[in-house]
This record gives sequence, structure tokens and C-alpha cells, in this order.
Amino acid sequence: MLASMRFFPYPVPATFVAPVWRPVRAALRLVVTHPSENIRSVRPLQCFCIAGSEATKAGAFSAHILNNAQNLRSGGLGALKNEQFIFPSAECAGFCGAPRPLCRKKWQQICGTAAVVTLPPEETSITLTTDISQQTAQEVQPAQPRARGRIKLSVKQTTRGSALRGLRQSGSFRCLFPRPKITGLEAVLVNTAGGITGGDDMRIAAEVGAGASLTLTTQTSERAYRAQPGETGQLQTKLTVAEGGHVNWLPQETILFQGCALSRRLDLDLAPDATALLVEPLVFGRLAMGETVTQGLFHDRILLRRNGQELYRDALRFEGDMQAQLDRPHVAAGARALVSLIYVAPDAAGQLSPLRAMLPDQAGASLIGADLLVLRILAADAHDLRQSLLPVLNHLTHNTLPRCWMI
Repeated sequence: MLASMRFFPYPVPATFVAPVWRPVRAALRLVVTHPSENIRSVRPLQCFCIAGSEATKAGAFSAHILNNAQNLRSGGLGALKNEQFIFPSAECAGFCGAPRPLCRKKWQQICGTAAVVTLPPEETSITLTTDISQQTAQEVQPAQPRARGRIKLSVKQTTRGSALRGLRQSGSFRCLFPRPKITGLEAVLVNTAGGITGGDDMRIAAEVGAGASLTLTTQTSERAYRAQPGETGQLQTKLTVAEGGHVNWLPQETILFQGCALSRRLDLDLAPDATALLVEPLVFGRLAMGETVTQGLFHDRILLRRNGQELYRDALRFEGDMQAQLDRPHVAAGARALVSLIYVAPDAAGQLSPLRAMLPDQAGASLIGADLLVLRILAADAHDLRQSLLPVLNHLTHNTLPRCWMI
């Protein structure tokens, strides 16, 4: 009947909550109340841990409380009537930390329903106000911690070059500003959460003023980890560039892991004479580590507007067995890494031939507008992708690629 029992080396107050903990983290509470107003040395009461299939009858464990009823008969810690304290059992230690009192509100978030057991002062019987059974036990999945991050920055042009006008950052996103090699401002984004999983929400908004220049990159590769069913991580970036401004959006690779769920979006609004360089590298598992992505979800959308008019739209959508989809000859022909690059500038047409000369066989560049060049590279793994991408980026940034890319 009783799966196990634990004893605590702590004195407990007159009102004691004994958790019922199951491996699946479903739980309910027993509130044992002693109405005496002057209890002096209360001995520890047993903490009952009952398997769900065996908790079908209240009498299954009421006798054990009855046998320990005398523990509440003598002594006390003052008038502790109607107080609520909780001592988690040893099996809760991994979830609740070391055994220590927890507030009732916190325990309610963890345990769910409660069964109140009243112990009269002169009787050795128990009254169950709620029948404890598998039907009344409510399985409660504790809420998983989720990361939230926001960065909002703006850049202006000064006599000494581009400078920060405003910065607001919160949550798991931080922005660092190394010394730039040029007059433009360089900002490095840091995800202190270490990656993105289901339910995370990360957002970036950057405004480049008239005549200013901003380069945005990441400290390291972004990682999309395994997500819980039904939960999708969000990564949204919105860039706005005023007249004569320029932006370089140069994040390092996004690595997709088995079971990931990530929705990514990049929006760029350009003034009529603004310019931009955008790159989005993507890696489907680390081939050198033997990783494959046979189950996952990845949605990606890139949208460019100029003066409010749509200039370019691109979308990727992978669901389920990504590896099988990538193996299709007209998708990626077995490649495990790819990059999309967009260059918007008056000299885009002049860059087409030099860039095509740098590209490997599994790559292509096209001029789809008078000043709009689009390039895509497929590679076997992240290493090969960088070998092909770095010369292109160095060429388009005039050898001012952020140092993070070289580490």
C-alpha cells in the first residue's frame, strides 16, 4: 500500500503538509491539522509517498497516520494553530532543493490538489474531508523555465562617426560594443540563456539613423535545443534604416538540434537610398559530433521593404525528418548546412561576377533587382560552409568582418 515513507530530522509545526510525490511529478497534499493552541515538542511526522495506482483507498494510509497520532499530543512550539508549513521529502530534493520550509503558495504551484485531514484534540481518529484516490489526484506538470530577451537600440551619425543614441536591453539578451575598426558602430549580441528552446521568446529591434552605419553580429553560434511538445521558440529581428544609412546583419550560424522547434523572422525596412548586407547561416546538426536531425521544426522568414514597398521575401519550412528532406536532390542534395545572403546596394550588379568566381559548385548568386543581389550556399557541414562564406563576407565588408567571426 505505502510505496515508501521518509522521516525528517526537523521538528514540524502543528500544521504539517506531507507531500505525495510520484516519478511523473504528479502530486497531492495531505494537510494534518492539530487544533491545540499550545503545542510544545512536536516530533516529526512521517511523510507519505504513495504510488498513484496504490492510492485508491484513503484507509490505505490513514492507519499509519493514526499510529503516529501521539506524535502530536505533547509539547509545542507556541501557538502555531492554523499555520501552514511544508517540508519536502527526500524524493523532492532534486526538484525543490535541500529540505527546507516552503511557502504554501509555492507548494500549491507544485502539488495541485489537497486533501485535508483533521485530527481532533482528544480523539485518535482522522476525518478525511476529501477522498484521496487516483481519480481526485491531479497530475500537475511543473512549468518549465522559459527565457525572455529584448534588445532595442538606435544609432545616430555624429562628426566622429556613428554612435549609440539609445539602448534598452532586458532578460536573456545583452548587447556589447567592442572598439570598431571603422567609423561605423559594431554591436555584439549575447544570449545569456545559452540557446533557444520551446517557449523562449527573443526579440531584437534596431534603428539606424540617417547617414549612420551599424554592424550587428553574435558572440557565438545560436543553438536551437530540443523543445517540449507543442512549444516553439521565437526569434524575431526588426531592422530599420533611414536615408543614407547602412546595416550589416551578420549573425553566426544557427545550429538546429534533434527535437528543436524554432520560428525565426527577419524584417528589414529601408529608406530609398539606404543599403544593407544580411546573412543567415544555418546548420542541421553538427556532423563531426555524429548529430542528426530526424525530428524537429524550423520556420524561417525574411522580408525586405523599401519605402514601405515589398522588395524581397524568402521562407524556409522544415518539419519532421529534416535529414530526409535535405537528402532530396532538389532541396539540398544531402547538404547539412546552408546560408542565405542578401546584398542591397547600388553596386550590387558590379559585385555579381566577383562573387560567382568565389562560390563552390553547390552555390549560386543572382541579381533580382537593379541593386538587389541574392546568394545561397550549400555545404556538407559547418566547417565547409565557413570556408566558402568567409571570403564572400570579407569582400562585401571590405575586410571589416567582426572579430567574433574569426575566433
